[in-house]
Amino acid sequence: MPNEYQVQCVKLGALLPGLDKPPFSSPLGQRIYASVSKQAWDMWQEESRTIMNHYGLSMADPESRKKLRDEMQRFLFGAEPLP
Repeated sequence: MPNEYQVQCVKLGALLPGLDKPPFSSPLGQRIYASVSKQAWDMWQEESRTIMNHYGLSMADPESRKKLRDEMQRFLFGAEPLP
């Protein structure tokens, strides 16, 4: 069995299995791939559904996408979103 890709997860503070590939083709996607575990990403997926329902966000709306991206950065990295 091949070694699984491991990351020091910034959200959970432990060495855990990482994602199979970056979730986005952007610097943020690379940052997530390098420092967020599968477990933390799954937690974010659940949280994102809650946020989208709570705020009534539509991914067709650029402002809604920005709001969700900002919330994702806050959830995963625990800080104010980067510009």
